[in-house]
Amino acid sequence: FMAVYNRSSVLHYTLVPYFLRSYREQLQGGPMLVRPLFFDFPDKPAAYKTMDHQFMLGEALMIAAITNPGKQTEVWFPEVTWYRDHDDEQIKKSTGFAIQEKDFTGRPLIYQKEGTILGHYVIDNDVNRLVNRTVSSRIGIQIAANDKGEAVGFVNSYPLLPNSSFYNEYNVSYEKTVDPDNKETRKISIEPIHEEKYVDSPEIKSFKIYDPNFNMRKVAKIQVLGEDRKID
Repeated sequence: FMAVYNRSSVLHYTLVPYFLRSYREQLQGGPMLVRPLFFDFPDKPAAYKTMDHQFMLGEALMIAAITNPGKQTEVWFPEVTWYRDHDDEQIKKSTGFAIQEKDFTGRPLIYQKEGTILGHYVIDNDVNRLVNRTVSSRIGIQIAANDKGEAVGFVNSYPLLPNSSFYNEYNVSYEKTVDPDNKETRKISIEPIHEEKYVDSPEIKSFKIYDPNFNMRKVAKIQVLGEDRKID
């Protein structure tokens, strides 16, 4: 039980920047953070049949709860491309139900929607980092490209302090470019749109890219906060 609890705690705190960004959107008139699938896909009858175990979590994530541990789970996929978080499986564009393998980790099945970018803390499954509040400047970026090789989103950095309202926010874009020699490359741009002196600029610790046409050797450069960086 404690192992499952620890994994769940780490997962929750990993997504804190994503949660807070989504809450701010909700306060500004955007959609609820947690909502049934029929809010996003009202014209799909199957969306009304999933209320007991599936829901959207913000703009980027769809969650399928493990309601019968140890057995396979039936998941409905709306007609966009989804990427299963824990093993990188691509669920291609084909609306309908699909059987997903049973999950042994005690966490729900998590799928990221195409065209979205998810910012999260990098904790490395170390619960002590949560206790010591040393994760707020260690940011990971998870990119789920659409068919055009594009994605957009926001990345936030918050100090893990009680009732803190300070934060940094960055607009992130991922795009495919083609040079004059017809060679494809990928470019990630991160531009600040809100920065405060009370919060350290995030240290980008990791990139995870879901792109069916992606090849790491084709990435020419990455631009982080106005500076070009080379990806090995």
